[in-house]
Amino acid sequence: MPFILGPLLLAPPNINPALLDTGGRFQNAKVAWARARRLFDEKGGGRLQYKKVLGFGSFGMVQLWNITDSNGNFVRQIAVKFPVSTTDAFTIEGTKNEIEWMGVILRNCEHVTQLATIGQDTGLEQEKLYNNIGADYPIIVMEVLPNGTLFDLISNINHARNFRRRNPTLTNMHKIGYVPNRVLWRMFLCLARAIIGLAYPPTEAAKNQASAYRETINPQGHVPPRPSRAIHFDLDPANVLIGELDLTGEDGEHSRSPLLSLTDFGLTRLWNEGLPDDTNAHLLVRGKLRWMAPEQRNVQKYLHSYIGYPLNVWSIGLIMFDLLTLHHPKDTASWKPQNREFKRYSSDPAVPPMLTWGWMLLTSSETPLEPFVQSYDIDLRLLIARCMAENPLDRPDLDQLLGEIQRGSGNAERNEPNRRDPRADSDNAAKGLTAWDVVQAVETDEVIQKFYNDHLRDAPNNADPYATLWGLW
Repeated sequence: MPFILGPLLLAPPNINPALLDTGGRFQNAKVAWARARRLFDEKGGGRLQYKKVLGFGSFGMVQLWNITDSNGNFVRQIAVKFPVSTTDAFTIEGTKNEIEWMGVILRNCEHVTQLATIGQDTGLEQEKLYNNIGADYPIIVMEVLPNGTLFDLISNINHARNFRRRNPTLTNMHKIGYVPNRVLWRMFLCLARAIIGLAYPPTEAAKNQASAYRETINPQGHVPPRPSRAIHFDLDPANVLIGELDLTGEDGEHSRSPLLSLTDFGLTRLWNEGLPDDTNAHLLVRGKLRWMAPEQRNVQKYLHSYIGYPLNVWSIGLIMFDLLTLHHPKDTASWKPQNREFKRYSSDPAVPPMLTWGWMLLTSSETPLEPFVQSYDIDLRLLIARCMAENPLDRPDLDQLLGEIQRGSGNAERNEPNRRDPRADSDNAAKGLTAWDVVQAVETDEVIQKFYNDHLRDAPNNADPYATLWGLW
């Protein structure tokens, strides 16, 4: 059976009829929506204005609210997340788990979504009705990042590509149809920083410093010296939020690409190999099936291997795969790891092959690369494929990962030509592809600026397709 990369990642623009069944997921979400509206309207001291639902699922809902001052003037926005059920123990404990990870363990981490406050003059604050692990019905209030999620970004790019195919003459409306190489390196750096924070949480001093704590490997004074075995268990493009670009140029890591921030820590836990095998086998298989790592797909094989940060490395590798290809692998029997030689050029000395689930990023005699993929930096593709190695021990450790990303990002920022197949330019030219369609050997600042304008500054403001239905009974 030939391998199928899978469909483009596209967010559905309309209502999903399957969710509207009476007594089903949407009906439960409507009850939760009304409960949250009533609580925040009654206890908000007249300072909160409901805006819309940002998203909902079987377990939780996120709403967007405005905070105003005593004169009704806008101050800032908050995202409010709460369990759909008031009685389901799994849902309640998951919400409390999020509060602990975001508000205690990873407080002040630069690449982790942070909890927010509403104001002392509200009943919500005075009665400790939110961000309270001890509450019977826990509610999370957190900061809002303005540019949606990585899933939204991929979806918007794919919609732009489809628009161009359908409307080839409307050139003034065409948007850039990929994530630039230089931006991908910076996004990779953000994701690496985030999982480094999980492995090396901030000290109390770092949690309390005035500026956000930039996650580092084994920072001075950190105890213990080895990385913790914290695993997110739900890392995918929909759980990575996009912040702002640093337009001042003072922050070198976010001057070409916006800050990325992890969210949704409901399944996050510290791995404890001392638990019974049956318990750990159950705990390992959690999260979304389509994003599970090899350790989760073959529990018996890997249960007694090192379970910890390598699983997070796999997860960000797969996110980077999605960002580069704009697809997600179709989870069929045909998507299995394959051996690849991890070398930059065919003329390089032979190296032992490695099993990787990201083999579609690397050329072989049996599988020629898609021209779109081969246009990207070979160093970037090699590193992503290594992160997606079948064997956790073949994946880069956190020190190697950070170093490789910093080197690759530095090379890209110096506008050195992408290390890639020299046939990429001729193949793309033969298809009439331009700098707006596919990665070029050297990316100009104009390309980066257009990407930012097209997909971040002027990104579509996604409305809630269910907005008119929440209050209907």
